[in-house]
Amino acid sequence: MNLRILFVEDSADDAELMLRRLREAGIEPHWDRVQTEAALREALVGERWDLALVDYNLPGFGGPQALAVLAEAAPDVPAITVSGAISEDTAVATITAGAVDYVLKDNLTRLAPAVRRAVEGAELRRQRLRVREQARRTQFAIDHSSQAIVYVSEGGVILYVNAAAQRLGGVPPAEAVGQKIWSWLPLIDEKDSAALWAAAVQHSPVQFETMMSTVAGQERPVAVTLEYPGRPSDAFVVVYARDLTEQRQAEERATESEALYRRIVEMAGEGILAMDGEYRTTFVNPQMAAMLGYETEEMLGRVVSDFIFDEDLDDYAAEMKARAAGMPGTYERRFRRKDGGEVWASVSSTADLGPDGEFLGSFGMFTDITEMRAAEEALRQSEEQFRRFAEYLPGRMTIKDAELRYVFGNDERAAELSLPSARWIGKTPEELWAPEEALAVRAIGERVLAGEVVDEVSESSSDHGMEYLRAVHFPIARGGETVLVGGISLDVTEQVEAQEEVRRHAQQLRRTVEGAVLAMSHVVETRDPYTAGHERRVAELATAIAGEMGMDGEELDALRHAGLIHDIGKIAVPAEILAKPGRLSEVEFNLIKQHPASGFDILEVIDFGRPVAEIVLQHHERLDGSGYPRGLAGADILPEARILAVADVVEAMSSHRPYRAALGMEAALAEIREHAGVKYDADVAAACVRLVEEQGFQFTP
Repeated sequence: MNLRILFVEDSADDAELMLRRLREAGIEPHWDRVQTEAALREALVGERWDLALVDYNLPGFGGPQALAVLAEAAPDVPAITVSGAISEDTAVATITAGAVDYVLKDNLTRLAPAVRRAVEGAELRRQRLRVREQARRTQFAIDHSSQAIVYVSEGGVILYVNAAAQRLGGVPPAEAVGQKIWSWLPLIDEKDSAALWAAAVQHSPVQFETMMSTVAGQERPVAVTLEYPGRPSDAFVVVYARDLTEQRQAEERATESEALYRRIVEMAGEGILAMDGEYRTTFVNPQMAAMLGYETEEMLGRVVSDFIFDEDLDDYAAEMKARAAGMPGTYERRFRRKDGGEVWASVSSTADLGPDGEFLGSFGMFTDITEMRAAEEALRQSEEQFRRFAEYLPGRMTIKDAELRYVFGNDERAAELSLPSARWIGKTPEELWAPEEALAVRAIGERVLAGEVVDEVSESSSDHGMEYLRAVHFPIARGGETVLVGGISLDVTEQVEAQEEVRRHAQQLRRTVEGAVLAMSHVVETRDPYTAGHERRVAELATAIAGEMGMDGEELDALRHAGLIHDIGKIAVPAEILAKPGRLSEVEFNLIKQHPASGFDILEVIDFGRPVAEIVLQHHERLDGSGYPRGLAGADILPEARILAVADVVEAMSSHRPYRAALGMEAALAEIREHAGVKYDADVAAACVRLVEEQGFQFTP
């Protein structure tokens, strides 16, 4: 038996002796000893005690004073007076002062039994107090309940009505008590009273809903419950009646609100999490649980810091401090998944404050940006690769805007000491070159802006003789309108001097143009983080499907090239639409649907040796004619485009998009199977399924 015992005792030896007797009796005390009033009061404030052993004869602070302090500061703590010698009158005085027993120090064999009785008696008193208090509270709750409560005898006589019953029936309790229930509330009529009584006694509770007429003549729906207390001494039935008018109205509003809320939560691509004032999770939607790899129920009740990495807890604490101060927050943070992995989320959080500004919790929306962050890094590397490509290009590469201001150029220009790149980016030809050269550059730029591809060879004389420069200037379009002018210039002097060298350099130029267009596609990806890696993965799956179907050689190369740049037309789509996290409007989606045609416009001027531009144009066409942009059907669609269409759908569905989370490979294959032979080529669909399910195909990270 473990007890917390406070000794009010000036003798350490006496206290030790009492402790020994208690331990011998199987009582293991957690104890403290005080000998002054101040120390006693401090001990009572600092800890809850089961028992106090009070020395009656304390120097300067006697037993009666100690008992008075105990009665004042800790009335629930029983006290036993312990003294070396005590008279009968003194013993009675200690009991009167509040002690429950007394023990003589020369007869400590009584101590342990007295302690047990005192503790048990105190617990019994507390239980009785609790029972009385509970009864008082119960009666108060019944009297003041918002639900109408009536006690009715077997004969239908009203024994009691509370205030709510008076309000419901419109009859004061003084007039109702002693009357028949059916004369007061016609919702229970006289002929059914006995049957209802019997049903309540035998099958309590009895519940039903009915309409009642109030004294004022109003018709109201009410819910009635008859309950028999179950004791023979309780010869009455409790009738609970509740006005359902407001509930019915509220239920209708709640049903509408719940349906709306459910649609919002189910359609939300974001995770949703709410926490209480102790930072414990009170709500998560399925998207949030899936984001962290949990079932919804697993997250409820857990502190949010359980999902934070240890090294991030300080930053998290700072954010929570801001929420507790009532400030909303938008920030990016990584979270720890159930499997220990990390997921990055963009968080928008707002605080829930009480009437006095106290922190009650917060509510947050979480968007998974893990892939976007990875895509940003991939885009950065892609852009760097593009810049390296441009720098290693054996010639000059430039991009000009619609006003013919230079927006990009490789180091070919920077190599001219008089015009380092820092000086000519953002400037027009007139600001840089001699009038004659500037006029020629502008004339070419205007031709390209009109949609023309300008491929020309210029010549000039130098100390080394005649030099030849071949320049290809091509339009980069958006929405059918040319907005950028691309240019690649190469020294073709040796080609002009030797036909064989000319052919070799011509091939090099075609490769350069192809590389430039591919590089342009990387530039487009910088405007759409979610496109990063998509084209590469589509090309990877498309070539795997084609290989499975026996395609090889130039056809396979052309398909791979088309896959790598099939979304190049997205350069014509506004960046805010590409990165929009929600659902697109019809107008916005129609803009997106123009990207195959925009890609065709960019690529048709380049001779790939195979119909790469046409493949790109057809990659959203479907066998049944439901695709776009031209609604082609059946044999009108190129075989390569059929393969690219399946690869594009599978990669897109299994990957994250701004407007939804990744659906997964299983859902993607289900789509292909369901529409094989209708929207998608059946042989292509079958080859794709075999690759994934039988050969274990996976996208390269």
